[in-house]
Order: sequence, then structure tokens, then C-alpha cells
Amino acid sequence: MSKISLTYKEQQEAVKWGNARRDSNLNGELKDTGHSGKPMGGDWRINDIIAAGAEIAAARYLGKEFTGTVNTFHNTPDVEGGWQVRCTDYLTGCLIIRQKDIDCLKDKFILMIYEGNSTYRAAGYRVGGDCIDKKYLRNPGNRKPAYFVPQQDLLQYDS
Repeated sequence: MSKISLTYKEQQEAVKWGNARRDSNLNGELKDTGHSGKPMGGDWRINDIIAAGAEIAAARYLGKEFTGTVNTFHNTPDVEGGWQVRCTDYLTGCLIIRQKDIDCLKDKFILMIYEGNSTYRAAGYRVGGDCIDKKYLRNPGNRKPAYFVPQQDLLQYDS
């Protein structure tokens, strides 16, 4: 099991990027309106901070650089080397690939589980295109269908 606890400096970085992303969203600059479900940690600003923290944790886990961008979505990977980061606070959550991910299916998608207190677990990864399989297609809550890859089907990263 690969747990990553953010350092104080990394926590500050997550707050900086999370707030910048939320402020961009509040100013009507948001390009992606596909967010759904409950916010992790109780509100959307905290959610953005947790997500930025997941990208920072994934970068450290992978030994790569966190790109630190705002509102670029698939134009820039979250972590250098073509890594897209997905985060959930559901301990048994799945890696979710949505229709909007179609342009970056060659990228690697890593699932980070937020366990609270600035601690994340790297659950595994898959190349986006490998997730496009009928057995993963679901439509929970009658939203747009997406591919939900369970943690047991994810690959473990070997540096």
C-alpha cells in the first residue's frame, strides 16, 4: 500500500492551487462543468484543495513534477509524463473515465484515495484507452455513462 502524507509545504501548495482553481470557477472561467456528486471535505473549495493535494501526492509518488495549472483540463497533464490524476474519498472508489476524457486516452490515469488529514493512497493506474471496456460502463444516478474501473483492475506503479 502506497500512502503519501503531504508535507506542510505541499499542503500550502495544495491550498494555493485549489483556491486558484475555485476562484477561476467562481469567476465564470470554468471550462469543465461535468463535476457531480458530493464534495470531499464538505464544500467545493475544500474539494479543489484536496484534488490539488492528490496531484501533488501523485507527483511525489511517481517521482515526477506536479504541473500546477488552472482550468487547462486535458490540455496539460496533472503530472509530467502524461499523468492524469483522479481523486476520491471513497476508500473502495473506482477510477472514472468520462466521455470528456476522449482526447487524452493515451495518458495514464492514476487513482488517488483521499484518507483525510492530507494523506492519500495511490490505488493504481491504467492507460485511459485500456479503461474503455463495456464491463466498466455504468450510469449511476442516471447521469452520463462513464467507465468505472475497480481498484483490483488497476496496475501498480513500479518506479
